[in-house]
Amino acid sequence: MISQMEAALESVNWSGVQTYWPLAFLPVITFVTAWLVYKLISFFFFPLHVVDARAAKEEAFQNNSIPEYLSKAADQRLFKDISGDLPPPYPNGWFRVIHSNELPKAVVKGIEWNGMHVVAWRKKDGEAVVMEGHCPHMGALLAGGEVASSGSSSSSSGGGGGGDCVECPFHGWQFDCTGTLVRIPYESKVPSHLQKAPLLKVFETREVNGAVFAWHHAEGIPPSYEPLTFFTKAQVDSGKIKFHGRFKNVINTHIQEIAENGADFAHLNHLHAHCVLEALHKVGCRHQWKADFLPQPKPNEHIVKIDVYEYLMWRGRHIPFADQTAHITQDTLGAVHLEFWTPLGPIHVYHTNMVVQPMVLSVHFSVFAGRWVPRFVAKFFLDSIRKQVARDIPVWDLKKFVNTPLVVQHDGPIKHYRRWAQQFYTQSSADVAAARSDQLDW
Repeated sequence: MISQMEAALESVNWSGVQTYWPLAFLPVITFVTAWLVYKLISFFFFPLHVVDARAAKEEAFQNNSIPEYLSKAADQRLFKDISGDLPPPYPNGWFRVIHSNELPKAVVKGIEWNGMHVVAWRKKDGEAVVMEGHCPHMGALLAGGEVASSGSSSSSSGGGGGGDCVECPFHGWQFDCTGTLVRIPYESKVPSHLQKAPLLKVFETREVNGAVFAWHHAEGIPPSYEPLTFFTKAQVDSGKIKFHGRFKNVINTHIQEIAENGADFAHLNHLHAHCVLEALHKVGCRHQWKADFLPQPKPNEHIVKIDVYEYLMWRGRHIPFADQTAHITQDTLGAVHLEFWTPLGPIHVYHTNMVVQPMVLSVHFSVFAGRWVPRFVAKFFLDSIRKQVARDIPVWDLKKFVNTPLVVQHDGPIKHYRRWAQQFYTQSSADVAAARSDQLDW
């Protein structure tokens, strides 16, 4: 039997098989080539979009993917030591509700914002509206509803064209952009006692720097200043300023801790000395940092400017022409603008903080750039910042707020920063314990 098999094998013409053996690897080669092409196209032509696991829950809620939202962990907060004197969880000021490119017309988006559910939507003219998120009738979440024209059902308004009213998904009650009830579909008219005043609170909103902001104040005081505008929606829509990507994190910390990084100069040369590019670090390169903290005089006392200088060092020697300067503007505790200049135009990294609930913070970084800045350059800046922020997150998640830190001479102007931050809290600002007990108050 064995001799017959050997004879059969010897009779095979192996030359043809040897000629075409590479064809067996053709599917693998094709797959790898297609994957590389996809990665190159994504890198050069598509915006960066990175969402961490905790921020995915936030994004699912915003996109009305309620089953996905509920399927996430019921409580994704880490254990947090909140002993000691914590600042109030919800400071006063302008805070991001939603990004402009995430709020199309004819869609009602739900957001967890400053310890409450709010909804955001656009009127026919494109203006953004932010209001309380629960229908006063029976408490349904309005985020599952529709945008409709006043006095008509969402289905009869054409769907997709938008309108100036939001419709409750539970019973179809409609509220206009002032929060006033304008239609009950199964009643001939709205009872007069329900029209005496708006039934839903509508927040002051501004749309700047690629995001919709709403005003929060514990005393109910109207805005005393405007959010700083570094570029407008019109500039983005016209292409003068282009969006190149965003990364999102949810962090278990107090909002004041995030902004304090800008005043904590000493941590820069310890936690952030390691080069973002690992190959540079392996040959002996390190980052070295210096910074200037510049509080602004009245009427701009809610603003702090910080100039951060980054130097690339090799075995203790400064490498020329590799320096980078970031001009940072801290606008209250809710927004930070980082501006980098390149020969082809400016790069804007816009960092926004928003309190979801006590010690749960939504932190987003978006990158925009001038018309002629290549996408891969803007994405490189954003990804470098993402990797640096990733070093801070474990510290923020697990650190305890120390009310009286043991500050030494070269730590940086931390005490100056904390005095500056006090202006965003007022008498009615709840402390963390009270805010948490309110959520459990039946």
